[in-house]
Amino acid sequence: HGGGWEGHCWDYGQQTIGPPGTDLSPRNLDLNDTSLALSPFKDRIDILEFNACLMASVEMAYEVKDIAEYLIGSEELTWGSSFDYDGDSDGESSVLLELNKYSSESNSVIAEKLVDVHIDREIVKDNGMEINTWSLINLSHMDDFVTSFNSLASELHAGMSQYAEYYDVCRQF
Repeated sequence: HGGGWEGHCWDYGQQTIGPPGTDLSPRNLDLNDTSLALSPFKDRIDILEFNACLMASVEMAYEVKDIAEYLIGSEELTWGSSFDYDGDSDGESSVLLELNKYSSESNSVIAEKLVDVHIDREIVKDNGMEINTWSLINLSHMDDFVTSFNSLASELHAGMSQYAEYYDVCRQF
């Protein structure tokens, strides 16, 4: 189970197999831990996919922007049913076999196909609505995005004083 910017967190339903504080107990994995775990790779990772909920965030994308070319993940809950890497008994092929059809394509095409496979295989229902939030992020644009976002935030902050009288009204809701 992922926790996005709060860190990848152990699933609350997970069975603890050891006492708290030991290597066998669940542990929270934060953004820095993710970056450290991926840093030994000498070559840049083509496609980094998170098999966990809530991992397609700006914070996570920024953390891994120098490690991978593309990030795939869901910004919402995901049930893992689309992560069938081995194939299953109902005859559906594995994700890896599905992607093998595109092995001569560019990384962006393969990443798009992987997102398509997840979208086709996983539909989450929430209050009767179908939700599917798989995303593909081209990490080469993260520095430009952060620069633009910081500029927007600065402009919004500079203009906030003209709306000061509305703050208290908005905070009541």
